Formats: sequence, structure tokens, C-alpha cells
Amino acid sequence: MDEKGKGNGLNLDFKIDPEDIINPSRRTANYQPVKAQRPLWIDIMIGIVAAMFLIWAIWFGFITFSAWSLSKVVERSAEKARIHQVQQQQINTQERQRQEQVRLQEVQRQERLRQLASPQCRFWTDHYRNNQDQRSLENVRRYCPD
Repeated sequence: MDEKGKGNGLNLDFKIDPEDIINPSRRTANYQPVKAQRPLWIDIMIGIVAAMFLIWAIWFGFITFSAWSLSKVVERSAEKARIHQVQQQQINTQERQRQEQVRLQEVQRQERLRQLASPQCRFWTDHYRNNQDQRSLENVRRYCPD
């Protein structure tokens, strides 16, 4: 080999064994087997456990989300029911007030009719028709309803 090739830091000194070219299967590998730190079955078991944990986490998340969404639906239904109940109470209150008002008007109408039919009201009304004086008018206002 010349000095030029060695000066550049290139190592061009290698020899090819003619036997390796003729019979390549005879070559011996210089590979050292890598010694595993743990047996393969432990790695498989860790994978299975991790997969089971992942499946459980997904299942748990689904169940939790379903329960949460169900609780929201129940809350909305309860709120709607409460609103409906309040509205129904308001309607019932209004209906009772209307019935009470009708009853009160009926009582007032009957009281007015009773007063109009009283002997004093009839007397002063007849007296005012015949004698339209101030005293008769005051007594009609006092004994007869408006």
C-alpha cells in the first residue's frame, strides 16, 4: 500500500478469505446474544395487565359519563316538574281567587237585594217618589244601597 492512503487516515488493509466467498454458509457470526433482563412471560403479563387496566379505565369512564349525563337529565326533569308544579299552584291560586271573588260578588248582590227589599228602603223610596225633598233623599241613601 502506498503512503498516500495511510496519510489520510484511511485503513485500506483488509483481507478477504477465499473460503468465505466459496462457502458463505460456513461463516460464523460473531454476534453475542443480548441477555434479557427479565423473562418474556413477564413482559407478556405486563402487557396483558396494562391492556386490562386500559379496558377498565375506558369502561369506568363510560359508566361515569353515563351516570353524569343521567343525573343532568334527572335534574332537568326535576326542574321542569318544579316549574310545572309552581305554575299549577299559581293557576289553582288564581282559580280560588276568582271563585272567592264570584262568591263575594254573589254575597254582595244578595245583601243589596235584601237591603232593597227591606221595609225601610221601600218606604223611603216610595216617599221620595211622591215627595222629592232633601230629607227623603238622605233617608233613601242611608237605607238603600247604591
